[in-house]
Amino acid sequence: MKINYLIIFLFVSCSKLSLNKFEIKGTPKIKSHSFIKIGGLSGLNVNKADKTELISITDRGPNTKAKDFNKDGIRDRGFIQPKYNPQIIILEKSKNEIKFKKSIALRYENKKASGLPNQRGFDEMPFNSKEKRLKFDQKGIDPEGIVKVENFYWIVEEYGPSLLKVDLEGNIVNRYVPDLNKSRRFGLKKLPEVLAYRKLNRGFEGITLLSNKLYLVLQSPIPFKNWKDQRIGHLIEFDPKTEETTGHYLFSFDKKGRKIGALATYKNKILMLEQNADTFKTVFSLDLKDATNFLGFNIENLLKTHKDLKSEYNLIKKDLLIDLTRYSELTEQEKIEGMDVYNSSLLLIIDNDFDLDDEDDQRSYLFEAKL
Repeated sequence: MKINYLIIFLFVSCSKLSLNKFEIKGTPKIKSHSFIKIGGLSGLNVNKADKTELISITDRGPNTKAKDFNKDGIRDRGFIQPKYNPQIIILEKSKNEIKFKKSIALRYENKKASGLPNQRGFDEMPFNSKEKRLKFDQKGIDPEGIVKVENFYWIVEEYGPSLLKVDLEGNIVNRYVPDLNKSRRFGLKKLPEVLAYRKLNRGFEGITLLSNKLYLVLQSPIPFKNWKDQRIGHLIEFDPKTEETTGHYLFSFDKKGRKIGALATYKNKILMLEQNADTFKTVFSLDLKDATNFLGFNIENLLKTHKDLKSEYNLIKKDLLIDLTRYSELTEQEKIEGMDVYNSSLLLIIDNDFDLDDEDDQRSYLFEAKL
């Protein structure tokens, strides 16, 4: 069974750290379902105005694994709860306990947002648990990261991939999507067009704030031929004041890395978690100082004409910060999808996929690493 963990460990020079385990108390069940608890937590942010409060978010809801339901050779997705409404989750942190405090429903003009895919040809085809095809929803979202900036939550999601500006009551004020003419997704087209071609179900996976700019990261390389060979990743810079994209930076994935799990900020640097499903879980510190800003470039053509992009342009410099596989409890986790820093401690949260494999035990847990 996959379990939803919140993990704290210290940035210290020590070869051994023990993890203390705490259950996250009071996680409620989904109202429309008799046994499924709120889960699928993706993203983590310490409330800077109230350090006892941790902010997380659920993803699109309880799903089946990818499957070709209609036998057309393209993978589809089963939605166990098609009307599920993605939620902002507020946790209360004390010295020895983490408690579920409340959830905030994401809404468009007082109508609850769905977690359903937006558009045929760009997203998985949705089906219900009885294998009946569902309608696409141009406004549907699959949240994966969250950060609070003053009086707004900023949320990244996978379908567009898109960036959401959300007020404190959960109302979606704006949605920003890639500037692609044939896209029918709901939103303002203010993100680079090339992002629309992200790998299926591998859109934005992390968000953080640094020097008054938001940074958003794609989970995987975009699957153009040359991109796949060079394993190029994307980091987008967005100004929350002007609500405009101001940067597009590229980085190389580690040879063992398969996808990005989360972003955070520490000592004026962006932290990025890179992982695979096995024994690679590594946090890198990113240095953008000399990195080329590719905003406005035709990146697809650039890669077609440059066999080695790194030889002519500056990609983001990555420095190893910490190898999480030093801790056996983390090595076993497939989906670390939230990260933040508080008092020189790294906090990590793991997406438990709503614990659908076990109806009897859907508890969430906290791990704290101490000397």
